Amino acid sequence: MQVKKHLVPIFIAVLAGYNLLFGADFSNYTGLVSFSKIAKPVTPPLYGIVKDGYTMTFLPYTSLAYNSKNVITYLKPQTPVVITAESTDGLFYFAETSIVSGFLPKNSIITIDSEIFGIITKAKKGLVKEPIIIDDLRLPIATKLPILAMKKKQYKVRVFTPDIKDVWLTSKQFTEPLPINRENLVKTTLIFKKKPYCWGSNENAWDCSGLLMDYFAFFDIDMPRNSYQQINFFDKLDVSDKTLKEKEKILKKSKPYLTLLYFPGHIMLYTGKKGKEFMTFQALNRIGNKRYGLVGYFPLKKTGLLSRVTKIGFIKKENQNLKYHLSEAKIKVSN
Repeated sequence: MQVKKHLVPIFIAVLAGYNLLFGADFSNYTGLVSFSKIAKPVTPPLYGIVKDGYTMTFLPYTSLAYNSKNVITYLKPQTPVVITAESTDGLFYFAETSIVSGFLPKNSIITIDSEIFGIITKAKKGLVKEPIIIDDLRLPIATKLPILAMKKKQYKVRVFTPDIKDVWLTSKQFTEPLPINRENLVKTTLIFKKKPYCWGSNENAWDCSGLLMDYFAFFDIDMPRNSYQQINFFDKLDVSDKTLKEKEKILKKSKPYLTLLYFPGHIMLYTGKKGKEFMTFQALNRIGNKRYGLVGYFPLKKTGLLSRVTKIGFIKKENQNLKYHLSEAKIKVSN
């Protein structure tokens, strides 16, 4: 993504933009650049849908003590957003989703009224299993769409193109959230397997945390965006002081496909043993000088990754229907 010169001060401001997200007055903002110089509040907020996928710089919702810098992420098409500010040059909106927020070009957002927004955000969602093109709109894997009706092996869904369009998709193209069981957990990896790696993800590729976020979305678990948030979203063990053998003992008692392995900057899914080797499913770019650059199954010991693991997280079946939302900047639908 090319960053235009007039975007630089916007990105700098977002480095410390928590004041905006928590409802502070722009005039009291004390970040690196005064937010009031580059953006003005939109009151009342507007509601919208991201039409096409867009690679944006977002503000991670973590403590100020960790990772308070901007992060690049691919925002999927049809993502609902609340617009709380616009840039003073009139070209960008500051938009909040349930997980991230940042500046998006105005022409990438379809504004809708609060009533329609309420309907689509509260409706049951399903996910795209393979890329779909509707008119000129491309919907990549794991795009969430509201389900309007269902019949045998078909789903009626709503998309904004920008006109409201209701279409029927087959069960090969689309699915409602899946129950957590071994068969579904394994089959869902095939949706992503052998896809390329891309930091920040895009419509055809994933980074480590983007993969897990999209993978578990198929089980109605809405995870945060980055690896640090994800490992702290579930019950976890600190294994930074454990030996390799001690980590192996923990893994032997852990549930495949429901166990997360983390070290700073990377996260992966433990999938059980293959022979004597502990295996993972992950989006892996490189280890040392060896580049992999794809999503797939990788050994833990042979690659040396297990020795680097500092935390082990545990996802439970009762986590299904678990939603990640911002504590204070959570999207709210006006009456």
